[in-house]
Amino acid sequence: MIPTHFRFFGPGLIADQQGLSIPMRSRKQLALLAYLTTEHSLAHSRETLMALFWPEETTPSAQNNLRVTLSRLREVASKLEPAVTDDLLISDRNHVQLHPTWIDWADVNRFNQLLESTRQHAHPVRSQCDYCQAALLEAVQLYQGDFLTGFGLGDCPAFEEWLFMQRERLHLLALESYADLAAYAETTGDLSAARDFAQRQIELDPLREPAYRQQMRILAKQGERSLALTTLERCRTVLREELGLDPEPETLALHAQILQLDGANRASNASFPNESDPALADGAAVMAIPRPNLPQQLTPFIGREAELAQLRQRLQAGGTRLLSLVGPGGIGKTRLALQVAAENLHCFTHGVCFVPLVGVQRADAIPAAMMDALGVSFVQGAKQPTQQLFAVLAKRQMLLILDNFEQLMEGVNLLLELLQAAPEITLLVTTREQLNCQAEDLFTLHGLPTPTRGDLGSASQSAAVRLFCDRAYR
Repeated sequence: MIPTHFRFFGPGLIADQQGLSIPMRSRKQLALLAYLTTEHSLAHSRETLMALFWPEETTPSAQNNLRVTLSRLREVASKLEPAVTDDLLISDRNHVQLHPTWIDWADVNRFNQLLESTRQHAHPVRSQCDYCQAALLEAVQLYQGDFLTGFGLGDCPAFEEWLFMQRERLHLLALESYADLAAYAETTGDLSAARDFAQRQIELDPLREPAYRQQMRILAKQGERSLALTTLERCRTVLREELGLDPEPETLALHAQILQLDGANRASNASFPNESDPALADGAAVMAIPRPNLPQQLTPFIGREAELAQLRQRLQAGGTRLLSLVGPGGIGKTRLALQVAAENLHCFTHGVCFVPLVGVQRADAIPAAMMDALGVSFVQGAKQPTQQLFAVLAKRQMLLILDNFEQLMEGVNLLLELLQAAPEITLLVTTREQLNCQAEDLFTLHGLPTPTRGDLGSASQSAAVRLFCDRAYR
């Protein structure tokens, strides 16, 4: 692994092979190195660099200052790794750029590369992706403080603006990484790590309310409900002192749920739900994350392995949010949808919900069927049913299977509105007719090939065909 000699997370320094700081002759020398290293993809005009770092100087003076500073940067770099023969900079009379050999020497570049790898990886959600966790952990270990903590050049306003934007961007990326690490650790049962990751977010940003909720939930799972309630009070105090605000409804609802569990479930040592959101924004009861309600299958799944693999690929690629499984009645749409859902539960933070629509005849009854499957009741006199459904799903990352949709084609617009209101929801719709909307990812299911006599061996051919079809289509 290439050592990170250029360390810009924290006060900023160049470290030698023993990790000791190499003195720099001026603050602008460090600032120029940080700028060229972070913006390594561009060749910067000398005029731009002079305007950034010597805006008040005359042109000859600025030119001389830039030339001397670049020369000193080359001298420092030449002492770091004798085996590296490439010059630190690519430059001519007009432009200056960091040499590609040196890009990975900077902690900030390594940090960005690791996070970019998680964005490029095919997964529905990063916080539940095994592959991405190692990259996230390495990235946050590089983040030893804000970008150039405490550093500034008061006489360089353009550089100060650039520095502020970089600092805020990287700070937010670190927070998001810690949040995903905490969510993954909580899901996999590593509550100690999850608690540390949530605490690290609070240390980086004491106003980050979702991190307080994460920590409250984790503490409650660990049986430390009093400490979880104390965390809410700490959150309330910080928000009031700094912003003059009260905690969000989600935080208060979680507080109420912890109080309820503390009183009702102490003796039974009941487990705490993985997530806790208010079901409705206007004060409905808190809804815990439902367990997957997939109907139990009594026969093995055979005969659709190729289709199963294709559907799995589409779901895990992350670009599909309305997947329609289309085919004639009895061909096995429901059985295939249930199988793909069962095999991909881990891809959805809040799980999978099966919504049977076979007895639903009107589109305006779809919200009731979905709420029933989710285990949530409407609040009388509150919002319209559709809006209540959207409020329930707005902050969830889950897969909904809408089974037998063909008699409800006038409800397609409802599905599109739901996808807009709940950006982390994915719909898998089984239907005899395609939905005919732009968002639809169509998957047409065809019949299975009939087994040949050689495939069936000595058993009765007709009986074996019936068994084969029964297991495949059920």
